[in-house]
Amino acid sequence: MNPKKLAVIGIAVVVAISLGLMLWPGDKRAIRKQVSQMEQLASKNQNEKTLDSLFRARKLAQLFQDPSVLAIQYADSNGEFSRKDIQDRILLARKTFTQVKVSAHDLNIRLTGKGYASLLGTLKIKGTGEGSDIGEVQELEAILQKVNGDWLFIQLSMRPLKR
Repeated sequence: MNPKKLAVIGIAVVVAISLGLMLWPGDKRAIRKQVSQMEQLASKNQNEKTLDSLFRARKLAQLFQDPSVLAIQYADSNGEFSRKDIQDRILLARKTFTQVKVSAHDLNIRLTGKGYASLLGTLKIKGTGEGSDIGEVQELEAILQKVNGDWLFIQLSMRPLKR
């Protein structure tokens, strides 16, 4: 075979492999997608209907393994909870807000092997609740497990950010 053709084929293979590795949906990308979905589902518009709130709470609870361990300081939720209990706690928390925006920042995802990952980051909660503005910054720590191709939270901890 012609050396020019070999060089072109070699370059094409290297480019294809590089693009494949960059665009391939990896585990870290899938975990970031779960966190993004969590942000969207936890946020609440001012004119959100009760049925929408129920739907969002159910979808948010489905991001958790059944059961999961929660340690959420400001909500006084510590222990192991079923998905239904998590959904009920989400609904209760959503009722305290007329509107809320939840966003995750500075995510550090570490794959720990055998279908587990740890996540560290910052969670900002900004909204209006019961007549007053709320602005919270929480440290987010979680352990996720890959179950049937989906990354589910099996442990989630939120506490005020240490400054």
